[in-house]
Amino acid sequence: MSEFNKFNAQEISIPSNLYYEDYWLNTNFQKWSIESFDIFWIQKNPAQHKKQDQAHSSLAKELNILSEASDQRVVEKVSLLKKQLKNGPSEICDIVWSKSKEIAESQVRLSLSELITKTNVKTAIVDEIGGSGSQRYFFKDHTGSFPMVTYNFYSVYMKFFTALDAYATISRNKPNEESQEYRDRSYDNNKHEEDAISSDSDDDSQNITESMIGKVERSPLVIDNVNLENIFEDYRNECENDFDLCHSDIMDLRPTSKFAEKISDEIWMKFVSNSFPKCTLPKDWEGLINDTFKPKNSLLEWINAFHELHTISSEKKINGNPIRDVIYNILCPYIKAFEAPFNILKSGDLEENQYNAQFINPILHNTLDAICSVDWRILEVPIESSKHRRNTNFNPLFDRVLSPKRADGLARLWENREEIFLFEQIGPPDYDNLTEFCLHDYKLTRTMRDILNQRIIFQLKDGTCDKEDLASFGALGYRNEISLYWCTIHQKTYCLREFGSFKIPHLWQDLPVLSEAIIICLKFFSFMKENIEKQKLITDLQQKLFSKRKVLAVIPNPPTPNRSKKRSKM
Repeated sequence: MSEFNKFNAQEISIPSNLYYEDYWLNTNFQKWSIESFDIFWIQKNPAQHKKQDQAHSSLAKELNILSEASDQRVVEKVSLLKKQLKNGPSEICDIVWSKSKEIAESQVRLSLSELITKTNVKTAIVDEIGGSGSQRYFFKDHTGSFPMVTYNFYSVYMKFFTALDAYATISRNKPNEESQEYRDRSYDNNKHEEDAISSDSDDDSQNITESMIGKVERSPLVIDNVNLENIFEDYRNECENDFDLCHSDIMDLRPTSKFAEKISDEIWMKFVSNSFPKCTLPKDWEGLINDTFKPKNSLLEWINAFHELHTISSEKKINGNPIRDVIYNILCPYIKAFEAPFNILKSGDLEENQYNAQFINPILHNTLDAICSVDWRILEVPIESSKHRRNTNFNPLFDRVLSPKRADGLARLWENREEIFLFEQIGPPDYDNLTEFCLHDYKLTRTMRDILNQRIIFQLKDGTCDKEDLASFGALGYRNEISLYWCTIHQKTYCLREFGSFKIPHLWQDLPVLSEAIIICLKFFSFMKENIEKQKLITDLQQKLFSKRKVLAVIPNPPTPNRSKKRSKM
């Protein structure tokens, strides 16, 4: 007997010396199906597509052998496979041949053998969405796999080369990656799998979906005829660091990223200028903030200015917004800390949670509350988006339900609990650990992608749409600096950008930096508010049903790579 790879501490055994032993051993037990077998067979025999029926004949013989296995789960799974096999021949050859004919009619001059070898329909769909290290968030309509080929030459041409890109992604697969995922899943709560949507559709359902969430096939990131996504793909192919965000299909366009070094300063600056959100505040807001935080000569002057905020009448609240209360609530913990005989911010015994709750949270909470009404929680808040993603396609009878990731701060919408903003703090102000910084930065970015994916699912379920592209938002705190980010999705990648950063004062002489902190946060949350505001569409029940179907088939992506032991460089 040959033991099957461990799946959540459960051992599944199958008879040895089977002809398709590689498929049974290297394919997750719960993913055994005729479609996954077709994908396996075509990848192993790309030039023998016409012999698919012969492969099914030999598969039927092996199913008879497996039906006598000692493991009841294998027997039940084999019974389902027999029913699928009985229903008819593989769909792959029929789809490839029929769609290749349509492509030929649309004047795309490509050989049929190259089409079948490089753009297998099911392979392109499954591997591009979730099986090959690519965490993209595309629908089948736009994976380049031709389920919706039109007779428009340019459209078909672009879809074909998108499929070629999917095939290139397949070639980067590591052996036994899926089995490794499930071997580790039972004991490692830090594994990352990603959600992706895949569904069959026709032209009508495509139009319905696009009317609800906008065009799923986003335009590429092109600046002065320079395609940033093409540069990104070259960078990803060359990158050997498994923990680089490029292997999570996240294009890191922050100023200090390694990928940004591949782009000229002129192109990068033009991209930032063209894509940076235009956020303005009322002049009275900025005037009051700047006047309050003008540099002062002593702590006593700061205390007097702080108490004078109480004397401002309620009529001076700008435009009905409590900007005075925002300043007062933010300044209060710092005045108390600097009034004390011993400065806790410089003491060295301030813990992360206290630092977050007492000094950082007032800035984020009050500025966020001044802009929009959301449910804001702090200190080890569970992230439901990560829980949904980590437990995709699990069997509750055999699989342990994995707990969600946790954050130091999380903002959710009141009406549907949709998560929108995430905050991670790395230790107290005197904590200096570059390893922890890199790990938290990696975790934050991937979790922002979870939140963005879940937002798209919410959009489909609710039948709502945004005027602007959906985004997720996050903040990362390290020592005395907080950085603000946002993440969007484009044609081939996610895109991570930095909005700005601000400092946390540790001495009373540093209190003027709170002026910049408040203004940046108000602008950032104003940008976020525009993105999360939704407009209900007037749509019938049939259209909503089409929309909900888009989230039925969810395929998990590979987990976070294992960390190797740290080494010293001589």
